[in-house]
Amino acid sequence: MEFWFNNVLIYNYISKNNLNKNSFCKLCKISFYTLKKLLNNEFNIGYLTVLKVTKVLNVPFNKYFICSIKE
Repeated sequence: MEFWFNNVLIYNYISKNNLNKNSFCKLCKISFYTLKKLLNNEFNIGYLTVLKVTKVLNVPFNKYFICSIKE
């Protein structure tokens, strides 16, 4: 089973609110490098970072992940 971050939520939030990536980082209080790792689905992201982003996106924590079962 594999998990991915649902980075479409971030892209939709940024476009809907007319933000750039730097503004979104300031809003979430994360670095641009961390946002880049989130958008590229790198999994060495801290739990608190994901909580900060989901709080700004106003989505439940479990909705931020996509699960895929490999056979």
